[in-house]
Amino acid sequence: MTRTVPRHRTAIVRGALSRPLATALVTTHSTVFDYGCGRGTDLHHLAELSITANGWDPAHRSGSPHIPAQVVNLGFVLNVIEDPGERVATLRDAWNLAQELLIVSARVTWDADGLRGRPAGDGVLTNTGTFQKFFTQHELRDLIQTTLEAPTLPAAPGILYVFRNPSRAQGLLAERMQRRSAPPEPWICEQLFDQHQELLAPLVAFLTQ
Repeated sequence: MTRTVPRHRTAIVRGALSRPLATALVTTHSTVFDYGCGRGTDLHHLAELSITANGWDPAHRSGSPHIPAQVVNLGFVLNVIEDPGERVATLRDAWNLAQELLIVSARVTWDADGLRGRPAGDGVLTNTGTFQKFFTQHELRDLIQTTLEAPTLPAAPGILYVFRNPSRAQGLLAERMQRRSAPPEPWICEQLFDQHQELLAPLVAFLTQ
């Protein structure tokens, strides 16, 4: 496939934090770098939460520097890269900036339902000319572990955490098990859920079933 795919068309404007960052281990004490930040809407929402955040994007913020941060977000970037070798290089670049945690997210197989396009490489070339690669959870985790050889922890479908310190991954698992008896400080995702419980109730009921 030739390198004429207009990746910039996949950048969207969101009214709230993207799902990977909304579910992330991010607090006001964290520094964040959004690798492939698109139009920068996540940076805006993080700033509203008093979280120090910077970002870079090859189309929309190409002049911004790559700044190491405690948390690096590689959000829905790998799935728009049509070259598997470039995916690996991008994953490594983002990991090199992550001091504590890398959040990797990509579109999963069921996101392809109803999508119009034609097969291209290991993905789909959509009717708008953009490329999408749809991962299974196992496939995404295998790519990360093979490339980075670092401990990973699934956070949600299509979202994985990669830790610099293996004990941090084990600590998070322990925290999850102990939350009923000793709840930690609420994560951003929990705060957002509390604010929108009525709206999310039908979704919670569906997932529970």
